[in-house]
Amino acid sequence: SLAGANGLLDMGSYFSIVLGTLAGTLLFAKLGGDYWQAGLLLSVLALAGFVFTLRLPRGVAASSRDGARLMDGLKHLVRDKALSRTVAAIASFWFLGGLMQMLVLLLAKETLHIEEAATGLLLAALAVGIGLGSALAGRLSSNGIELGLLPLGGIGIVCGLFGLASANG
Repeated sequence: SLAGANGLLDMGSYFSIVLGTLAGTLLFAKLGGDYWQAGLLLSVLALAGFVFTLRLPRGVAASSRDGARLMDGLKHLVRDKALSRTVAAIASFWFLGGLMQMLVLLLAKETLHIEEAATGLLLAALAVGIGLGSALAGRLSSNGIELGLLPLGGIGIVCGLFGLASANG
């Protein structure tokens, strides 16, 4: 279903973002002051990613009509209150997910005084939680958009924020 695929896409996207952050913290901890090695490794990965994109099928070039379609879509978004709320909820989810990631980094460094490698494990736990939540939301939505899951997700985020606040205790 579309909702299930969207949940898997969200899970994969956020997992990749946090996995990159985890890899960066582990790389930083491992290399100490030899950052040229990290630069070389990341350059090789970027080149491999570029080579991989050359194997993707060619897309259709953008046209001036695409800009008009974008404007039509934005007008529809403004007129349709349910769609506007859905877009706002998705944007809020990504905003709060990014905020939680930064808060975990600050908590680990400033309050818990743990090393970068252990900080990476905290970020991995965050990624797993968000990823599983995205996949579960997609599964529970089955063949439609289930707006009733939004408050449940909000409660989960609030519980996570209270958990971070209590760690400072």
